[in-house]
Amino acid sequence: MPQGLQVFDTNGNLQLEVTNRITTLIGVYTITNANPRVVITSPLFATNTAFFAKNLNTAQGNPNNTNESIEIQTATTYTLEFKRLPPNTNYQIYVGVY
Repeated sequence: MPQGLQVFDTNGNLQLEVTNRITTLIGVYTITNANPRVVITSPLFATNTAFFAKNLNTAQGNPNNTNESIEIQTATTYTLEFKRLPPNTNYQIYVGVY
């Protein structure tokens, strides 16, 4: 039985392939004007590879603008901190490990 996660871009190109390991979703987080930084702490970050995906369907602003992005500000053994760029858009992100 297949397991894992594959993520494709709008052109059908494979962007993330994690079918050889079990993927765990840690949570879904919203980055907004009121909450422009999200800090996520999990013991799973210490022993697994973290990933995140931006949900373009929840973007407010211009979701088709490739200059709008989310970046990882800091990454430690147990913590990821995300910052929204630019400051006038809201995004929902999925964070997990594989």
